[in-house]
Amino acid sequence: MSTFMPERPVDTDAEPETTPAAPVRPMPTKADAPEIRAIAEAYSGDCMIDEVTTTSGGTLVRYDRRFGKSPAPALEAVGYTTVDLRKGLLLVTGAVDQVARLEAQISALRAERERLLEQQTGAPF
Repeated sequence: MSTFMPERPVDTDAEPETTPAAPVRPMPTKADAPEIRAIAEAYSGDCMIDEVTTTSGGTLVRYDRRFGKSPAPALEAVGYTTVDLRKGLLLVTGAVDQVARLEAQISALRAERERLLEQQTGAPF
């Protein structure tokens, strides 16, 4: 014995369900190169960074592969995304999203302001 289950009506005017896309990080530009170099040199040592070159696929950081350490941890700590291409060559593929950074700072400052106001007045805001 089978039970008949009618199909649900299909709404042809409805928008198709989509999953939100991951945020796209901007590619580093020539304007980012001095900051990338400064961070890489501060982490790995200024004499260990041989070259920083901006390309259409990202910013290449060439460092001394015999004695230098990859600057990837320092660049990632401040918001860049990186790919180790080989020992001595790092590709920075995503720049710091300045708007996202500012939004995070604004949110943190608002939370701190509310906490301080609550401390001063004793009432939540």
